[in-house]
Amino acid sequence: MNAPRAYTLGLRAAGAEETRNAIVDATLTMLTQRAIADVTLESIAALAGCSVRTVIRRMGSRDRAIDVALATVLAEAEGDSPSTWSSVDHGLASIVDHYSRRGALVWSILSQEAAEPRFAGIAQIGRAMHQEEARRIVQLHDERLVNDEELVELVSVATDVATWHVLITTHSKTPEGAGYAMRRIVWALLNDEGSPP
Repeated sequence: MNAPRAYTLGLRAAGAEETRNAIVDATLTMLTQRAIADVTLESIAALAGCSVRTVIRRMGSRDRAIDVALATVLAEAEGDSPSTWSSVDHGLASIVDHYSRRGALVWSILSQEAAEPRFAGIAQIGRAMHQEEARRIVQLHDERLVNDEELVELVSVATDVATWHVLITTHSKTPEGAGYAMRRIVWALLNDEGSPP
């Protein structure tokens, strides 16, 4: 007798989670495509395929929807810890994968950080994470170079989202082409082919 009710509650919970995920995805899309001031409950709801009332019921407010969406992206990035990378190419592939999925969002956050305090905080966390990634790439190449701050800095620049952005927008690279170009730059640095005479 209790089985149908448990089944119904399970379906309801799955539906609520699906709606929540759609709202998070819609919020991230809006943050990628628009200035944060232009991200509205109405735009989130329309893209998520639900009502404004549902967004408020699931998230509480527009600001909470934005905070949850940003926390989701941070959790994604933290989930692929550089400590799990097994090689330079594994690390580079991880960075390129992240930029392929979230590069436009990261660029949007960076372009608005001066005007939006919550973006400034996210940007600082992202910079620290990226520095750790660059150091890990150097370490995977040669443990003895891990404290070569200039090399770590150059690898950080070569793998930065700004480099990705330039390759995609200015040089019309595909994500695969941008990843290949970044890989070539990093390997040139690691093999010391970029040292001035």
